[in-house]
Amino acid sequence: MTLSAQWFLTQEFLYRPPTSVMHQLFGRPEPNHQSIWEQAIAEIAPWFDRILEYRFSNGSRNMVLQNPTANARALWTSLNQNNQLHPLVTDVFREENKPLNSPCHPRWVSVQGNGDEMVSDWSTFRSFWSAADLEGGIFFTSFGWTFNEELLNQSLFLQSIISSGDEVYLGIGDDNHIRIGLWHIHPGIE
Repeated sequence: MTLSAQWFLTQEFLYRPPTSVMHQLFGRPEPNHQSIWEQAIAEIAPWFDRILEYRFSNGSRNMVLQNPTANARALWTSLNQNNQLHPLVTDVFREENKPLNSPCHPRWVSVQGNGDEMVSDWSTFRSFWSAADLEGGIFFTSFGWTFNEELLNQSLFLQSIISSGDEVYLGIGDDNHIRIGLWHIHPGIE
């Protein structure tokens, strides 16, 4: 199970109570973004029972993935129990999602600095999300992130984003937990 597949499935399996989460992958109409579809179909789609793909007249596509397969749950559970999930996945999704009891109006903090790329397959993962980004940034939800110096210095995900020359903004709730993040990928930087 690849990093991208684990990324999508972990979000699915850590929601409590279980919900019908739709993962939407968007692509730009330019032919050079065909790779996102090939990767999604090869690595991610086989782990879901329901895959809807919409094609539009301008050449863009929208893929919706729903309902992970029983095999996906069994393999993911085994990887999780044996501490074999990808380190990037375990960094971003540290604990089961705790539902928000009230609306969150986060304060936004820009994370900057000098980071080291700490994940060997980061460039492939980053390329996938760069192709999916429609120039508005990639929103992500981390589970179990408390805003503190340790997180900023030791997070594989944050360090890899910074080392790529990209920008990251963290939305922090009143309880000092990070509720949402925004990753701006700078095209052309590899």
